[in-house]
Amino acid sequence: MLKKMLLSYGFKWPYPPIGIQCVKALKRFGIKVYKFNACIESPFFKKINKRLKKMSRSIRWIEHKERINRKLISTVRKLKPDIVLDIGGRFLYPETLKKIKDIYPKIKLCLWATEGARDIIEKDFVNEVRFYDYLFCTSVYVVEEFKKIKVKKVRYLPFGTDIDFYRKIKLSKHDLKKYSCDIGFLGACESNREKVLSQLSEYNLAVWGTEWDKLNNRNILKHIKGSSGLYGRNVVKFYNAAKINININRERYNLYPSGMNLRLFDISACHAFLITQYVEEISSAFKIGSEIEIFHNVEELKEKIKFYLSHEDKRELIAENSYRKIYQAHTWKQRMQEMLSYLNC
Repeated sequence: MLKKMLLSYGFKWPYPPIGIQCVKALKRFGIKVYKFNACIESPFFKKINKRLKKMSRSIRWIEHKERINRKLISTVRKLKPDIVLDIGGRFLYPETLKKIKDIYPKIKLCLWATEGARDIIEKDFVNEVRFYDYLFCTSVYVVEEFKKIKVKKVRYLPFGTDIDFYRKIKLSKHDLKKYSCDIGFLGACESNREKVLSQLSEYNLAVWGTEWDKLNNRNILKHIKGSSGLYGRNVVKFYNAAKINININRERYNLYPSGMNLRLFDISACHAFLITQYVEEISSAFKIGSEIEIFHNVEELKEKIKFYLSHEDKRELIAENSYRKIYQAHTWKQRMQEMLSYLNC
């Protein structure tokens, strides 16, 4: 019987609040969940941080990882959890995982690989994952790749969303003035996103996210509303205010177009209309055309934008259907229940 879980994640900006949302969901099953902050800084490290900043970035990163690994081992010794769940897989060394198993052979070590398929496949994950008892991936492509190299107990597990936070809200006049637009995009600047959005400059387009203000592209610059991005409740306001939300995958998804990102679920939870770039998992999670809309290229995206801007009733119907599917199958509670069932907990 699972009683205690140690969840390792970056509980600190700029990481999205996946860890916090998973902790919240797991507690609903009566599990005692302890958070291990993979970004935590010891008092000693804070004192020497100024000196470390003078070092190269790679040296500081190695020092950070070594400190995290030492801290995890001591935390496991203290708490003696039944399961250690590592979300992301960016920090833990194979030697650390082996040492934990040597100390507590019955402990279950689990990894939820949430990076893009390219980041996972092209990293030296093989040596690391063999020390985990269970492996979860947000990409079906990654699952199949791991199966090819005989990784056992690997399972597809997509993201979810927090329907208590991401929801339909009533916007004030101030919020409507600030966030209303025909086409809305929230996300960091990347070259593939620039190519898409620069061809939508004819519309009432609003772009929020980091690095966009550094572009020289006039077609996009005039549509940038905030170069520092949006966070917290302001994200929910923006999703609610846009007539059409656009979801463009990170550039790293292009080589292996697999894995639905967080934004897809969060926008749908807000009862907001979404046109998202296609990845193979979408068709098994939503009914395309009735619960979600997709695009494969800019031409298709522009055609659908033109159609849905003039058909508000169809936008609203798909948005509501999308929310119902989220409520039925894609909340964090349901996602954690899937994980626990696979772990026989």
